[in-house]
Amino acid sequence: TLKSNGPVPVEEAARLIEAYLSACDLKMTPVGKTAVRIDPIAQEIHAVLPAKAVKIKGPIPLSFREAPLRLVTDFYAELTGQSVILSPQVNADRPCTLKTVSRLPSEEAVRLIEAYLSACDLKMTPVGENAVRIDPAAQEIRAVLPSKPIKSDRQINVDFREAPLRQVANFYADLTGQSVILSPQVNADRPCTLKAVNRLTSEEAARLIEAYLSASDLTITPISDTSVRIDPVQQESKPSAPPAEEEPPRIVSTTPAVGAADIDPATTEITVSFDQDMRGGFSWTGGGPDYPEVTGGPSWRDSRTCVLPVKLEPGRYYRVGINSKSHQNFRSKAGVPTPPSALYFTTRGASDELKARTQKPAILEMTPANGAVNVDPNTTELRVTFSVPMGGGFSWTGGGPEYPAGPEDKGPYWTEDKRTCVRPVRLEPNHTYRLGLNSFSHKNFQSAAGVPLDPVVYTFQTAAGVP
Repeated sequence: TLKSNGPVPVEEAARLIEAYLSACDLKMTPVGKTAVRIDPIAQEIHAVLPAKAVKIKGPIPLSFREAPLRLVTDFYAELTGQSVILSPQVNADRPCTLKTVSRLPSEEAVRLIEAYLSACDLKMTPVGENAVRIDPAAQEIRAVLPSKPIKSDRQINVDFREAPLRQVANFYADLTGQSVILSPQVNADRPCTLKAVNRLTSEEAARLIEAYLSASDLTITPISDTSVRIDPVQQESKPSAPPAEEEPPRIVSTTPAVGAADIDPATTEITVSFDQDMRGGFSWTGGGPDYPEVTGGPSWRDSRTCVLPVKLEPGRYYRVGINSKSHQNFRSKAGVPTPPSALYFTTRGASDELKARTQKPAILEMTPANGAVNVDPNTTELRVTFSVPMGGGFSWTGGGPEYPAGPEDKGPYWTEDKRTCVRPVRLEPNHTYRLGLNSFSHKNFQSAAGVPLDPVVYTFQTAAGVP
């Protein structure tokens, strides 16, 4: 709110607004000759500016292997002639790998990079006419799937939210007219999220999906003129490693402990220890005000314990991620990533409200009830109500004949208060159903503060149908 003082000259009005923003702890930084950026005071931000505002013409190769994100955005800026700004919540040094694609038109290369960033849970927002900003994507989840094969002469939208891989593959088959075979090593139920990209041709949409699969460590291999196979990217392996090392690493301890309260703010390090020898990389993830100030580079105390140097403050809530869907450098010696998880705690002096953020969500009610029998087979939805407001994501897990089918045009959703998740279903009479909420490797049922629900198995049995 800046109160009116009557008409003033343009230059004086500009000075008044600049003074007002400064009083609000905001700073203005020139970006090029014709733009400024407004940031919170004392926030770091990485801006990427194109070397020249001219699009690159002609076919070009596209390949990034563990390259810092800033290099990818530099290249995008060169391709588009736009300024690219990374928000403070985005790590400009996060490694990016986009498998080699040779001799692409510049416009197609731009689409591939946009699809890759979307697959990495990053979103691009226009800022003025010649700049974009890259932010972490919000975690709203829904599935939008075509109800009939897509015609090549129509503009279409691509939007998958926690959709099973098989549905993405079916959509790709509709777009290309090819048969798509998932290899036995690929989990057809793995959740896929490709944020909305609107008004594409079918060919552009197919390229987007190919880029997304590449970013997800999957390859598409032609096996005939009319079919392709989707395989996992080959990982380094050690045949001599014992079978136990092929299991995902489990966290055996952290300091501070998960959910701890009244931690001494003089604590100078956060640690995580695993149940097996690790490869030596790390993905400490997160950002924003809940992420602690880091005072140095992470290191390994031994082959199983990683240390993050930090500076804590009294009366604070902190949350640090250990791996994520798009950052998985905490890996065993055999190359198997530990499933994403989080370490959260409060320091001495924190309010009761902050301490409540460490509370694990609990299930208050299930409809139908867990273990219920004689459930009406005409039931059209499952409802689960939680003890605290939730973050808006979900992990309904399971598969096979015991996993309830759902309508293709309507996915799970949350009620307005974010306490009840609703999953539309199509049930059969005289049938036993079994599904999970969260699992060891899928933990998207989380409180609004990011605390995951402990995995729960949900079972019920429908009544016999009317003869």
